[in-house]
Amino acid sequence: MLRTIGVERVQQLFDDVPADARYPTLDLPPALSELEASRYLADLAGRNISVKDWPCFIGGGAYNHYSPAAVGHIMGQPQFSTA
Repeated sequence: MLRTIGVERVQQLFDDVPADARYPTLDLPPALSELEASRYLADLAGRNISVKDWPCFIGGGAYNHYSPAAVGHIMGQPQFSTA
């Protein structure tokens, strides 16, 4: 594939990227276990405001409504959406 595009080495693909941007030093927090990450993300998601709690003015039919689970299953059947 490299020969096809006229490149000898993979590194040549990155020649146009400035050297100081190729391997930046990232200031990342320490790694979390799966349980810690799950708790952190649940806390983060809990800060979101739901349209169930506040008025929603999105419009275009995007409003709180109930659809029985069977509707999604039936609509997923190809015989109901094709000729």
